[in-house]
Amino acid sequence: MEEGYPRNRVIIEGLRKNGVDVVECHEDFWKDTDQKLEGVKAGSGIIKTLYRLLLAYSMLICKFRRVGYYDVLIVGYAGHIDIFLAKALNLLRRKPLILDEFLSLYDTAVMDRRIVLPGSVKAKLLRFIDTWSCWIADAVLLDTQAHVDYFVKEFRLPAEKFHAIPVGSYLSPPESCRIPLSQETSNPSDPQIPHNPPLIKGERRDFNVLYFGSYIPLHGVDVILEAAKLLQDENPPPLSPLPQGEGRYEGVPLVPPPLTGGGEACPELVEGGEGERRAFSDESEVVFTLIGTGQLLSAMKELALSLELKNVIFIDRFVREEELIGYIMESDICLGVFGQTDKAARVIPCKVYNCLALGKPLITMSSPAMDGVLTHRENVFFCRPGDPDALSEAILTLRNDGILREKIACSGQDYFEKNFSAKAIGKTVINLIESL
Repeated sequence: MEEGYPRNRVIIEGLRKNGVDVVECHEDFWKDTDQKLEGVKAGSGIIKTLYRLLLAYSMLICKFRRVGYYDVLIVGYAGHIDIFLAKALNLLRRKPLILDEFLSLYDTAVMDRRIVLPGSVKAKLLRFIDTWSCWIADAVLLDTQAHVDYFVKEFRLPAEKFHAIPVGSYLSPPESCRIPLSQETSNPSDPQIPHNPPLIKGERRDFNVLYFGSYIPLHGVDVILEAAKLLQDENPPPLSPLPQGEGRYEGVPLVPPPLTGGGEACPELVEGGEGERRAFSDESEVVFTLIGTGQLLSAMKELALSLELKNVIFIDRFVREEELIGYIMESDICLGVFGQTDKAARVIPCKVYNCLALGKPLITMSSPAMDGVLTHRENVFFCRPGDPDALSEAILTLRNDGILREKIACSGQDYFEKNFSAKAIGKTVINLIESL
C-alpha cells in the first residue's frame, strides 16, 4: 500500500477511532502512485524493478510472520499487485481478505492520463491486474457507486464484491487560523521556498479562489483558466504580468498570508466584530491561486500565457499539509474538478472532502458520482463539466451572495462530519467487515 496516502490514512484512523486495533504491515517500494505510473510509462529497467520487488516482498513476508492473530486482512491502496502476495499469505489463516482497489490502473494510465496506448501489451497487463486483483479478494472497496458500476461493466465482475466507501478526509480546521510560518519559509538559502514577506490578500479586498491538486486531466484546470480569462475581461485587474520564473508572478509573494479571525469554520456573524462575514462588491477582483505540480502543469502555464492572464498565481511546488490548510482557510471559495473525461464523472476526489472538512464553500462539476452525495446550493455549488462560462457564473454568484457562501460552507462542514469524517468512514468499514 502507499503509506501516508490520504485514502489509507482516513480508513486506518477511522478504524482506530472506532476502537479497532489496527496493525500496519508495510514495506516501502514505490514512493507514490505517480511513480508507479511513470514506471509503467517508461517500461525500462524491468529486471531491476523485479529484483527490488522481490527484496521488498521478502521483507514484507518477514514482517507479516510477526503480526500474529488477526480477524481480517485489508490490502490498502495502491495494493493492486500486493493483493496477490496477501492472498498467498492468507491461505492458511483463511480470514476475510479486503482490497481497497480505489481506482483502475487501466483506466488511469490508458483512458484518463493517456500515458499507455490502448491495445498495447502494457494496457493488457494493466487490465489483467485490475480484473484479477478484484477476483481474488473477498470484498473490494471503491470510492463511489459510479466507480462500482464501471468495474462491474468494464471488467465483468460480480457487483456483490464491491462496496462504495467515500474517500473522506482527516483534515480539521486549525485551532488558530494563522498559518505557521516556519523557519524554512523564511530561509533564503532554500531555493524551493520563496523568501518574501506575507501577502495579506484581504487588504486588497480580492475575492480569492483556490485550486490545489496534481494537474491531472480529470481536474479540468484548462476550464479554470478559461473561466479566469472571462472574469478578467469583465473586470480587468491591476496586477503584474505573468511570471518570469518558477512558481511565482512578478511582485507577488508566494508565502501564505497570515489569517485573521477565529478558527471556527462558521463564526457567529456580529456586525463590526471579528467574525463578520467578508463582504465583496461587484467590483471586487477575482484572483485565482493554483497550487501544486503534476502531469499538465507545463501545458496549463502555457495556456495561461496564451490567454494573457493577470489574475492567476501559480504556486508550482510541493506544499506541506499545514501550509495547504492555511491556504484553504484563507480562500473565499475552493474549486473541485471540472474535466470531461469519463473518470472525472465517476470519482469524488480527496480535495472535495478536504474543502468540506475545513468549512469552505466549494464549486465543482455535477456528475453521476456526485448525484445523491452532495446537494446543489445546500452543501456545494454545482456547475456543468468542461464549461468555463458556467464556472465563471458560479464564482460570481458566490462572490456576490455572502449568505449563500456561508450556508454552503456551514452545511457542507456539518454534512461532512456526519458522513465523511474518518470516524464515520471507519464505522462504515466496520459494518462491512462484520457482514463478511
